[in-house]
This record gives sequence, structure tokens and C-alpha cells, in this order.
Amino acid sequence: MDGIKDCVECITDAYTCLLNGSPPNQIASDLVTNICAVLCRNVTLQDDSCLLCAWSNTAKCSHVNMTELTCITLTLVDKIHVDLMSQTMRPETTLYLSQIQQVFQEANVMSRLVNRFHTDDQMISHLAAKCVSSYVSYQLHTSVSVEGEINQIWQQTCVQAFQNGPTGKELDPCMWSFINVFKRLLKDSDKRKTEILQKLLMAFDPHLTTLVSHFLPEEEVDDGLSAVHLPTNTRSWGVTFSSLLDLLEILCASRLMCSTDVCSPCQRLAYTRARPLIKTAASSSCNYILKRRVLLLMKRTLLQKAGEDLALGEISAPASRDEHFGTDMGALADTVLGAVSAEWLRFVPVEMVAAASFGGPYRGPGQGGGRNRKPDHVMLRAVGLAVLKSLELTLQTGAAADRTVAACLGVLFGFLQDRGVPLAESSHLCCWYLLVFTEQDDDMMEAAKTLLALYLRNNSPCPGLNPEAVSATSCSSGFNPHCHFLLFLRSLSFDPSTLLDFLISSETCFLEYLVRYLKHLRADFPGFLLACRTMEESDPRVRAQLSFSVPVRVGTPGTALAASDRDRTKLFTRPTAHVPTRPASTGLGSGLCLVDYSSSDESGSEEMEVSQASHKDADEGNWRAKLPDSEIRAMSAPADGSLPDGTAQVQDVVRDHGQERPTPYLGLAASQFGQTTGLAHTQGGRTLTRSLLCLSDLRRVVAKLNTKNLFPYNPKSLLKLLAQAEEVHLSHLSPNT
Repeated sequence: MDGIKDCVECITDAYTCLLNGSPPNQIASDLVTNICAVLCRNVTLQDDSCLLCAWSNTAKCSHVNMTELTCITLTLVDKIHVDLMSQTMRPETTLYLSQIQQVFQEANVMSRLVNRFHTDDQMISHLAAKCVSSYVSYQLHTSVSVEGEINQIWQQTCVQAFQNGPTGKELDPCMWSFINVFKRLLKDSDKRKTEILQKLLMAFDPHLTTLVSHFLPEEEVDDGLSAVHLPTNTRSWGVTFSSLLDLLEILCASRLMCSTDVCSPCQRLAYTRARPLIKTAASSSCNYILKRRVLLLMKRTLLQKAGEDLALGEISAPASRDEHFGTDMGALADTVLGAVSAEWLRFVPVEMVAAASFGGPYRGPGQGGGRNRKPDHVMLRAVGLAVLKSLELTLQTGAAADRTVAACLGVLFGFLQDRGVPLAESSHLCCWYLLVFTEQDDDMMEAAKTLLALYLRNNSPCPGLNPEAVSATSCSSGFNPHCHFLLFLRSLSFDPSTLLDFLISSETCFLEYLVRYLKHLRADFPGFLLACRTMEESDPRVRAQLSFSVPVRVGTPGTALAASDRDRTKLFTRPTAHVPTRPASTGLGSGLCLVDYSSSDESGSEEMEVSQASHKDADEGNWRAKLPDSEIRAMSAPADGSLPDGTAQVQDVVRDHGQERPTPYLGLAASQFGQTTGLAHTQGGRTLTRSLLCLSDLRRVVAKLNTKNLFPYNPKSLLKLLAQAEEVHLSHLSPNT
């Protein structure tokens, strides 16, 4: 009895000491002995069976059962290795933990840990896998020799489980441990990371391919989109298949994050097994959550963002790709488009979810006809981006024609309409872009950038074409980039501070999209005017279709402000942005450039000149007074000009910018601007006026932030593009031109 008490107290005291950052009081060998004593016992007791009662056959109880003690012990072993790898503990604690690790090897603790993979208790098997992964990661992290870097006991256990496939109960813990080892390795800053990764892949490559083949067999004969046969009769198949999807994604992420000339075959499995994956998303034997996970994996693979949801941080593209990467991406895109042509989307389900369920399936009471139910936009966005990105990749290789793009978009629109997106009654088909993507900023920007690229590749400039005919054709197919940009601005209430939030944030590709769109705007300003006019003509119906009149703008990072208007039914969560301050010595010609401007004429070395005409005459500066009262009310935006991340200097700049007399529109006199605005209102209405004023305000506040060294990168080329948008506006609309 006393020995049992000593074991419990030894383990709990050691864990408490490590939580406090101090070395335990026990001798290292005694602590390992107690750990092994717990790991050697089988967990066969009931959940309410007391550990001490079972061991001592007495009614006295310490209220610690066997399952709890095993979980504490596994957590302790995991923490020992995590603390050793962190290198943040005090020297005396690190020395003590190193002694424990040496005793672990002598006591063959790894064998005892992998034996816990066979238990029926999923919590214990999961903790054992987590514990084993930290143990293996520590050995990989500290090993200096080529021999023995990979723990042989763990490797043999995983290889055997991968070969046996879904029939063995140890498969799930083996996959969990392998995935965790890869996660730790990819997040590690070790200079030998790529070398260790290649050794792991070399050791496990054929066995991983065998494992994936158990679930996603390689197809030698094209049998159309007939249902894939999944081994759903095995224990916890859904958990196993979900782990398999994590495994495919982590292998794909390792390919993206580590630049190597040679790609292991197992790193290509997400591409080479795309067809059975697509079949799984339409299979009746697969549950809805797994189908959604399959489509999300396809979307992230096509966007080259695999691993972003696995806590791996930002996925940055290496300087070079392996020789098979371009071929694999093209094959994946062809597979998706081939499935779309084969009416695969007809079999892809989209459940109705409740607005209050945070994207989960609707499971509340009265689920039969709640008015707040809507289609699962996570699924819709995954399908939409997978199709759009596949079209873009196929066009880049020249394998797709205009009719292919039109046909695939037609099938996509039919899918969206059948799944509850209100396109049938739409007066403006371009609204589909916001209806599908507006709830997720990064997806919305990816979709806008891809749609713009598709439009530019399918609509080469031709002087003989009628701009109105081109605009009408683009709008009728939901393909007009001007409409997409205007709808995006409208969703932000034409608020330049929210655009600034997008520009500063690195969580979306908005900067890249804005640069590409401003180049297109400069080349096709007549099309922009027509889009503004179309937006004005269809305004009431577009507003009703989008289900909101004035969307909420953001005042704090990552927070959607509550709207006082009852019409504001959409809440937007904008990206959190960090605004680093550049050193005072940093000039305009230096700094980080987030967009490649080398292919444009905006990459010159000349400095961006911002007009200072407002300082000449106070009366000239107040050009807004020249506008009609109705126009001023239409352009009024929320008064708060705060920026994300709580940066005091940036907030001061924006607050000063909102209170001072505005700089005239590129130095134009107030009387001339009033005439120009009246002509703009005639041709493009309030939409034209508000959008151009939004871009003008954005240019001025970016220039001011850059002058104060508060902008996180060099915006010189972006400022020039924004100024050129104003200049081309004046050249088209000014009566003196």
C-alpha cells in the first residue's frame, strides 16, 4: 500500500515541479522506475475503479484511478522531452532531464510506450502517440551521427502498422505519432531539417505508399466516377481516414516548405491519388465531415497552402521546386476539371447549417425549417476555389480553351444554385463572388485574384470590340473583374481604413490582387465606368440579393463590430495586422516588397510625388463642400478611422487624416473637381464617385504612413498605380480634356 502511494506521489510531484520549472526532488533512476511501473500495467479496470483499491484489495481510496495515473505518466514523459527540446529551462533542470533521458534509454522505455498503442482506450493511445513523437523528435534533434537517428523500435512498429492497413488497432496511434514528428520537424529551426526529413522519407516512403493504397488504390483503368469502395466496416474508420488526410497534407506541406531537387514519391500522393480522393467526396459510404475535409485538402493543395491549418505557421514558397511539381499541379488541375465535366458536382452534397452554429451542421431543435439556415459555405468555397484554381492552372499550360472555362463556370453556377445560393433571381450574376466567398477573407481574395487572371487570359485587348458588348458579356457570365472589385468595396462601405487593414495584413493576397487590378483598371477604364453604371442600375436588386445594405467595417483586429442597423445582418472578421516600424534610416527605395513589380513599368526608381496643393489655399482643399448634400450623405463612411493591431502612431496618422482638410483630388482645383464629379455622377453614379474617392483616400493615408516610416513595406509602386487610377479618371471625365 505504501509503495503504491509512493509511486503516485513520485509521479505527481515530479510533474508539478516541472510545471514550475524546477527539477524534481527524486533521484532520476527512482522516477524512471515509477514511470515504468505504471506503463507496464494494463488498463483493464473500469473508469470508476480506484487504483489503490485494485492494487491493495482494500476499501481505502486515494481517488486516483489507473487511467488517470497512466495519462499523467504519459504527459510527464512528453513534457520531459518537450522541455529538453525547448532549451528554455534552468541549467539544473536541463541537467536533471538529461539524466532521465539516459535512464530512459537504458530501461527501454520506448518499447513500453509503443505497447500502449494497442490499448482500446483512445485517450491513452493518443497520449502515447504524442509522447512517442516527442521522444523521437528529441532523438532526431540531438543526434549527431547518421546511424541511429530514427528510433528503430518506433520505426518497426509504424512500418508493421502501415503494411497491415486498417485491420490493426495500432494504425491510428502510429499515424498520429508520424504526423506529430513531421510537424515538429517542419516547425524546427534546425539547420539539418532538410537532411533529417529526407532520411525519414527514405525510411518510410514505400510503406506510406502501401498505407495510402489501402484506402485510395491507384487506378490503372479509367472507370469514370463510379463510387469508390471504402473499408467502412473497420473500427473507427472515420478517425482513421481523417488521420490519413492529415498525413497526405503533412507530406504535401513538407514538399512545399523544404526546397529539394528530389521529391519522394510519398510526397506526391496528394497529387497522384487525386482521382480516388475526388470519388471519396461523392461517395455515399463516406460521411459529410470527411467529404468536406477531402475538398478542403484539394483546395489547399491547389492553392499551395497545404499545412496552414496544421499549426505549421505561414507556408512560404521556397526558391525552387522539384522537377515534378509543375507536372503534378497540372495533373491535379486536369483531374478536377475532368471530374467537373463528368458531372461529379451533382454528387457532392452541401448540408444546410444554422447561422449560430459557427459553420457546423445544423443539429438544434426544430431543425426542419429554421429561417436562419443556409448552405455550408465552407464546402461551397472549397468547391469554388478548386474549380477556379484548376482553370487557371490549365490555362497557364495552354491546355484549356475559352469554351472550357465557360463550360466549367456554367457547371459551377449550376452547382451553387442547386445547393441554395440565390443565383436564379439574380439581376447581376457577378454577385456570386460575394455570395460564396465573403465570409472568409483569404478565400475571397484568392477567388478575386484567380477570376481576374482568368478574365485577362480570356479577354485580350482588342481595339475593334465594343466596350459595352464586352462588359455585358462579362457580366452575363459572372466574370467581370470590375464588378467584383466594386462589390468588394461596397461590402466594406467604401472605407479606405479597411482597405488599409487588408494592405498591411499578410494573411491574404490582397496586395497582389490590388496591384493586378489597378493595372487592369488603368488599361480598361471605360469598362470600369460601365460596371459602375451597371451597379447603379441594378443596385436595389443587388442589395436585396446580398442580404445586407451596409456591411460592417472593422475597427479592431480580428473583430466584427456590432451594427446598430437592423439591415446589417452580415458580420465581417478582418485580418489581424502587425505594423512594424521601419528604422528612420530606411528610405523609400528600400524595404520589403511583397509583390513582384518587375514585369510592369511601375518598377522605376523615381520617387512618388504626393500633391501638396491643399496647403496652398484652405478654400481649395475643402472640395467635398462642392458636392450636393445627397452625394455627401451617400459617401459618408463610419467616422472611426482606427487601424488594426492597436498601433498608436498609425491610429494618430489616420485620425489626423480624417480631421484635416482633405488633399484635393491630385491637386485639382475645387471648382474643377466639382464639375468633374458632376460628370462622374452622370456616367457612373455614386458608385463611381465613392470608389474613386476611396482609392484616393487610400493613396493619401498610405503616403503619409510611409513618410512617417510606419508602413511595413515599400509602397512606392502601389502609390504610383493608385495615382494613375486618378489620372486616367480625370483624362476620361474632365471637361477640360
